[in-house]
Amino acid sequence: MVETLEEFMRSVSAAIDPIFAQTGQILPMYHIVAPIGETVIPAPPVDDKDVAVQLIRLLLEKVEASRVCFVDEAWTVTRKGTADDLEQMRQMAPPSEQSDRKEIVMFSVEDIAKGELLGYRDIIREPGQRPRLGELVIHERVTMSVGRMVGLLPRPAGARVQ
Repeated sequence: MVETLEEFMRSVSAAIDPIFAQTGQILPMYHIVAPIGETVIPAPPVDDKDVAVQLIRLLLEKVEASRVCFVDEAWTVTRKGTADDLEQMRQMAPPSEQSDRKEIVMFSVEDIAKGELLGYRDIIREPGQRPRLGELVIHERVTMSVGRMVGLLPRPAGARVQ
């Protein structure tokens, strides 16, 4: 039976628990589902993010991937505003430079037929303790998703991204 996007994300999230518990970090990784079976790529093929994403896109096309979950550590901030505030928010410093940032492990799932789903787990760092991950939080609705890691899967000829 094919997992829902949420089930898929939860299984990938559970799979990183022992890695994070042992190392205290998560390197970028891709969990790819293709007709030939499941493949895990533990890290991008090169350090240059733009080149890495080009290589991953080629791999996804070559294996005819139908689903992928990209996992990486990230900084995030939460901002609320009106549509008029959107341009001002785009001009803000990146999350890594903001004082109220939060450190997370993010999960970005894409599926050819079922769309996309985003989620995250807080990275909890307490003095004198090993870092640990918080509970998985899944975003039910994506307002806006942009960046080099969005739209990784090859689209069928004639398909439009909305």
